[in-house]
Amino acid sequence: MSSSAETTGRIVDYIEADEADTDGVNKKVFYPVIEFTDTEGRSHRFRSEVSMDYEVWTFIKARESGFTNSFYKVPDIKLRYNPDMPEEARAARSFMDVRHAEIALGLLSIIFLIVGLALLRFGERRNQRSQRGPDRA
Repeated sequence: MSSSAETTGRIVDYIEADEADTDGVNKKVFYPVIEFTDTEGRSHRFRSEVSMDYEVWTFIKARESGFTNSFYKVPDIKLRYNPDMPEEARAARSFMDVRHAEIALGLLSIIFLIVGLALLRFGERRNQRSQRGPDRA
């Protein structure tokens, strides 16, 4: 979308689908139907191309409670759309939104790797010093 506007929408419904994961195992995924208002005040709905299992689960629980349970607050969904063709809306999920757990795990792995390598290097130096014997003055 070259000229796009950003806004927030809300989940008003969802579509449940069975999809195969990378191992070929079928699992249920949930695609939200998102409603938003464009810059001209018109209301639009679209089905997200990105499954949002947590957000839809929260919506389902909120709807079951009659939207009265404050524990289940349906999150606003950031989206981008073309003002000339608002039906081309897309959920504006960033890479961090989608992969935050994997990124955090990767960063922790790198930290542990650096610490582990530093400890190995320190142990090697200590071992080399002990093999040379005590320093003589």
